[in-house]
Amino acid sequence: MTRINVRAVLLLILCFLSWPATAKAVVDRQDELQRMFDRAAETGQRVQLSAGIYRHSGLLTLRGIEVSGVGPDTVIEGTTRDHSALILTGQGAKLSRVKLTYRSTTRSDDVQASEVLVKNAHHFEVSDIAIDGGDCAGILMTDAHQGTVRNNDIRNTLADSIHMTGSSSDIIVHDNTTFNSGDDGIAVVSYERDGGKVHAIEAFRNTIIDNKFARGMSVVGGDDVVYHDNFIQCAGQWAGIYIASESVFKTFGSGNVRLKNNIVKECGGPKIGHGAVTIFSDYNDNRHIVAEGNVLANSKDIGFHVIGQRNADISLKDNLILRSRGKALYKEPEAPPVAQSGNVVIGGE
Repeated sequence: MTRINVRAVLLLILCFLSWPATAKAVVDRQDELQRMFDRAAETGQRVQLSAGIYRHSGLLTLRGIEVSGVGPDTVIEGTTRDHSALILTGQGAKLSRVKLTYRSTTRSDDVQASEVLVKNAHHFEVSDIAIDGGDCAGILMTDAHQGTVRNNDIRNTLADSIHMTGSSSDIIVHDNTTFNSGDDGIAVVSYERDGGKVHAIEAFRNTIIDNKFARGMSVVGGDDVVYHDNFIQCAGQWAGIYIASESVFKTFGSGNVRLKNNIVKECGGPKIGHGAVTIFSDYNDNRHIVAEGNVLANSKDIGFHVIGQRNADISLKDNLILRSRGKALYKEPEAPPVAQSGNVVIGGE
């Protein structure tokens, strides 16, 4: 009579039972998804993704189509470094109600490592999505125009959570939450090599919490930018809001920037040399910068910090500076005069 090795049989059964789940975990749906998106571009139909995990090994392109899921249970996961992006391009591309993930390794400067890349696009929308991880930005826009980025939750990216560059324009960014961003929470950046500035940007009711590196919100070269009614809380000593032109990156100056009714909490610090709100230039001119009605609470050093002689027409009015550890305003000696009216300082200097 043949003896049965019970242990071997049990191991075989366990392997058999676990095989379908393991096989499912490594399925690459790249070709299936791209065919679906291309067909929608041809027919003009909307793509509706059901709950499930959709892994893709390469870039996915949405050419003027609308793709939507059912919420966080529709997971789109990139598996290849520098090829994790969903690219929105053309007229009217929209992405909503999905969760995008990537197992971050080290930061990448390749824009195709972003989770969402909006490129050469008009009348686009990115809304109600969750992003967790990514070697580059969460949502990166370049040559993107007349778009909306709203109600998104972006966490644990290794670069900016939301980044606008490449002469992008006419974009509204509102009601987003960023957490543990590897760089700025929301950034407008205009490099001279792009040939033109990012302009006509409005960002409001966004919540930026605990960046592990860099600023809460920034304009590093850009015109006609309004940041209002945002909440920013810093973990480190970088500025909560940063307006600048930087020689190291050869960025344009910033002009006609308005900061209104923002709450900036626990930002700035002596280690970095930033105030809670910092206006800086060592390159091109910053002009017509207005900060009005903002609350700077528990700043780790200076409240408003103005650095560099290439800053003109800076106005601070009706701001409340609470319990700053340093001066409410410090203007470096080389900086031009700063107009002030109606500001209230409680605690601090």
